Amino acid sequence: MIRITAAGVVRDGCMEEFRKLAERLVVASRAEAGNLSYGLYVSVSAPNEVAFLEEWKDEAAVEAHNATPHFTEICPALGEWLAAPMQVTTYKQVF
Repeated sequence: MIRITAAGVVRDGCMEEFRKLAERLVVASRAEAGNLSYGLYVSVSAPNEVAFLEEWKDEAAVEAHNATPHFTEICPALGEWLAAPMQVTTYKQVF
């Protein structure tokens, strides 16, 4: 299993626009065959800090996801609402 975290900070006053666009990405990603879990989370202590938490069956599923139109179109558009690029970390399950 592969787990990905993509964390960032939404610019002040832009959360509503970010969430609307992110919802489209989440819904489409959850429908993918190799997806196990995909959600957008907001920090309980810093309301502008967000993170996508994703779980995928394997690396092939991640590669397929990264090539989908919803990923290639929505992710760059989400960047317009961020204070800086998201920090993405990929983890491979050990046990």
